[in-house]
Amino acid sequence: MGLSASLRHVALHCMWNFLHGLITFYSITASLLARFNFAKLFDHLPGYHRDFGRAQSDAKILARIPSHLGLVWSGDPSRHGLENLLELITWSAGFNVPVVSVYDRHGFWRSKKEEIRLMMEKRTSSCATSSAKSCLQIVSSNEKLLSAEMDHVESYDFTVYSGTSVIFLSEIDGKHCIAEAARDVCLEVRAGTLSDVTINEGVLDHFIRRKRNFLDPDLVIKIGKLDSLSGYLPWHVRLTSIIFSPAREERCLSYQSFKDALAQFSRVEQRVGR
Repeated sequence: MGLSASLRHVALHCMWNFLHGLITFYSITASLLARFNFAKLFDHLPGYHRDFGRAQSDAKILARIPSHLGLVWSGDPSRHGLENLLELITWSAGFNVPVVSVYDRHGFWRSKKEEIRLMMEKRTSSCATSSAKSCLQIVSSNEKLLSAEMDHVESYDFTVYSGTSVIFLSEIDGKHCIAEAARDVCLEVRAGTLSDVTINEGVLDHFIRRKRNFLDPDLVIKIGKLDSLSGYLPWHVRLTSIIFSPAREERCLSYQSFKDALAQFSRVEQRVGR
């Protein structure tokens, strides 16, 4: 009996020491992991390649990526850093988002699209890998998107490009486009080429797509303190997930907030009215 009790005591003592060591190991490991910044793995790379590589790495853990990401400025975009917009475009390319639309009501970013395109070309030219160089396309001309009054101009076809296309939008692409489409419907009814009894949501959608032929945005990240989309594509956002960026990041959206927005979108179950 004495020997048996001693063995039990030794066994319990060994088990306790093992559990204590396991808990200590876990605590130390968790502390080290919390201190270690994995993003520093890319710090030795040039700016674009570093940001692109970090986004590529994080994209692997997401279940799905938006086909069209809208970046919407609800306040004064001139207060937002141009460098941060370049980063947002770079991160989007790294996450392999096919289409990114950059929107503000009065077209501030659109007026700078050539400057942005040249700056992005300079960034990508420093990359060593062809994948980082060829993944991005800045749509430098929005005339195809803006020529609502010119019937012979076709909308831009984003299906022909395999990387990330960036388009610049303003208020004219929203309510104004819907009004023009409605006017065209009326003109065709008057001309007898369209019957008024056949007019429905699908018909109007067809006329709008003739002018703004791009995918509906899956996700919109609203930047700025004003809780409004400021007229961003009202027809196209019927099923869009909308995420408001932190108010403190009105002038500079952090990579963590950008990644969190895509991660939140990835977890959302789209029921489409079901």
